[in-house]
Amino acid sequence: MPRSLRKTRERRLRLSLYGLVFLVIVIDQISKAVVLHHLSGRSFAPVRIIPNVFHLTFVRNTGIAFGLFQENSFFLTTSIFICIVLLLLISLKLRNARKSYQMAYGLVMGGAMSNFIDRLRLGYVVDFFDFQIWPVFNVADSSITVGIIILMLFTLMEP
Repeated sequence: MPRSLRKTRERRLRLSLYGLVFLVIVIDQISKAVVLHHLSGRSFAPVRIIPNVFHLTFVRNTGIAFGLFQENSFFLTTSIFICIVLLLLISLKLRNARKSYQMAYGLVMGGAMSNFIDRLRLGYVVDFFDFQIWPVFNVADSSITVGIIILMLFTLMEP
């Protein structure tokens, strides 16, 4: 492939990767703003969408996944910042990776960055999807989970 075409392809892939990161952040932050506006003043009473199955429940998560490490705010924020920097550095090396791999990586980066924005802005992460049998989570958590599952599947399927 001629060098100019390869550079154009790399630019397009990078734009789509960072475009997806931006899209995840925007969707997650808008959903959290709506939750903060409508649910945070309700004394944390859940909104039942499908009784006993799916509720919208406002939760201030000062920990990480599943509420672990609630009391280590400085350590968590520092660790998450280092992980995001590493993700960004790795993303610069993805120019030869398949587009689907880059998109999965974009989902992980966007989710991590959006939750980090909450942590810096609010001191906690806003969670609200409540399926009653699983810890409460948000759009960013879903994005991270889907991205990691896709990356694991690609890793397992590679020869």
